[in-house]
Amino acid sequence: MYQEQRNLERFPLNLEARVSGIDAEGNTFNEETVTVNISSGGVYLHLDNKVNAKSHMKLVISFVEGGNVKVLRDGWVVRVEELEEMEKVGAAVRFMRNASGEKQSFTSWIM
Repeated sequence: MYQEQRNLERFPLNLEARVSGIDAEGNTFNEETVTVNISSGGVYLHLDNKVNAKSHMKLVISFVEGGNVKVLRDGWVVRVEELEEMEKVGAAVRFMRNASGEKQSFTSWIM
């Protein structure tokens, strides 16, 4: 069983997201999805493409319906769950830190 390791507040927000990365078979993918929850440190989402833990992803997350406010983040997959009933995988992605090694606030993400 997975033991909870987050220390940042998560918000249950269903936000439009565009995700790109390398799938479990080594192929590049681009996928439109919706977030399940998000914090300043990461995001949890459902994907059609199977991915491996420790794989790199690029995410563009829309904070306003229709995509008026978007943020671009790089991240690492830290957990993958098979969601057989949905024919998807759940992916927990930790956002990479900025160049100075600090986590960025939501307000610093806006493109």
